[in-house]
Amino acid sequence: MKTIMNGEPGGLLYAGMGAVIAALVSAIGVMWKVLHGNMKSSEERLEKQLNAQDEKLSDCEERHAEKDRWAMDISEKIGELQGVVTGRQQFKEHLVELTGEVIERIENVNATLETVREGVKNLTEEK
Repeated sequence: MKTIMNGEPGGLLYAGMGAVIAALVSAIGVMWKVLHGNMKSSEERLEKQLNAQDEKLSDCEERHAEKDRWAMDISEKIGELQGVVTGRQQFKEHLVELTGEVIERIENVNATLETVREGVKNLTEEK
């Protein structure tokens, strides 16, 4: 049976297949464009999310650094206060020791004065 295409049998079939192939190629082209567009928008969305996460992480690191600096400052102040408290306690201990020594010397001076008074009294009574 002869067909329209060059008078060969099955020419119409080949022509129909060509149209189907052309339609498939165009459908593949459209699908590629859609998939490529989706891929690009997904990449952009993921990039935005990644940037947002990086920013959050950066903020978090800054807060941790601030808290670490605060903790170091507090630790230094506590150390200074402990030094002051220790110094104050040592000062009190030294003050108590010195007070004891002063009292002991005053008592020695009083005893010496008493001895001198008795000696003077004895001398005046002998005359």
